[in-house]
Amino acid sequence: PNAVGTIPLEYIDETLSFHPEWVVDKIAPRPLLLIAAGDDRLVPPEDCRSLFDRAGEPKRLVVLPGIGHYEVYGKPAFDEVMRETGAWFRQYMPA
Repeated sequence: PNAVGTIPLEYIDETLSFHPEWVVDKIAPRPLLLIAAGDDRLVPPEDCRSLFDRAGEPKRLVVLPGIGHYEVYGKPAFDEVMRETGAWFRQYMPA
């Protein structure tokens, strides 16, 4: 209910002109974690799979089955996102 109700036209134009598949291979050797919602209609999990396939190591792809785009911010999906993210940071960016 607190989501942004209006988006400037410039934002939409910039978003549509951005192509992460053009740059994802430049991230390595920095670690990459992709978390996809399995039932995401805004950013389909196939898009994350495509990025994952183009990315160098180290990389990890997590797909949350049965979860929609905004459902990742609520339980139980958020708990899984935090587990995966926490493990990733502990492995690649320890304190």
